[in-house]
Amino acid sequence: MNDYKIVCSEKDGICTLISDKENGYLDNVKKEIINVYFFTNPINEISNEYHIELLKFYLNYRENLNFNLIIADNSNKSNDLILKIIELVEQKNEIKVFQLINLAKFYKLYLNKNINDENAIREILDLINCYTKEIYTFSNLDKADDLLASDINFTNMFKIAKYPSIVMINEKNKGLKISDNHSYKKYINAINKLIIDSIALIPQTIPNFNELIEDVLLISQDEVEFLYNIKIENFNNYIKEKLSKQNYMLFTIKNKNFVLLKNCKNHNN
Repeated sequence: MNDYKIVCSEKDGICTLISDKENGYLDNVKKEIINVYFFTNPINEISNEYHIELLKFYLNYRENLNFNLIIADNSNKSNDLILKIIELVEQKNEIKVFQLINLAKFYKLYLNKNINDENAIREILDLINCYTKEIYTFSNLDKADDLLASDINFTNMFKIAKYPSIVMINEKNKGLKISDNHSYKKYINAINKLIIDSIALIPQTIPNFNELIEDVLLISQDEVEFLYNIKIENFNNYIKEKLSKQNYMLFTIKNKNFVLLKNCKNHNN
């Protein structure tokens, strides 16, 4: 006798009973891919609240998403040092570039620091363990200028005027653009409009917290609660239990609890 599981469509709420045999078939079906273009500018964005909703969306549907980071700017050329460093880091390591952006936004919004300042940038590079010579010494900026110019041209092609903006395009080149009121629900609605076979769109489990923190490095209590759909009564105890074998720092700023992972694993500089 076959075992069965229920698969529910997030688009219309319709649930289907699928046998192990059918489920195995679904596992082997070629995943339908949605190209996601994330246009961001840490300097011009006035809020970081959408960031965790986008992260949850990516983690839930990572097998269906081809995620692309585009560093956007309103001009044809940018003199912002942080944007150039982001471009160089992205060329080296995709994990580290998202760590860099996450921390740059934190430095700006919570520490009120100028994220174009060389000392602030080096502090962030220290935190993400990024010691590549051309990046840490701010050399090879001509290469960064070329990369940034390419991203700016791509941004102009999509007529992006607000940051952040997200463009999703399916395999039939049908697309949607999100520029306002970013939310997890809005991202879900967009992918459901673009996905062709909704029955194969099954959310993935969010990685365990001790694995997730290795990639994001810095996260707040309310962000953890949102990602895992839980309520944490004592953040210190929660972190102590989850990160018993890792080196971390807990702190509170602007009435928000944060945890920062220290001496993180090296993601290949």
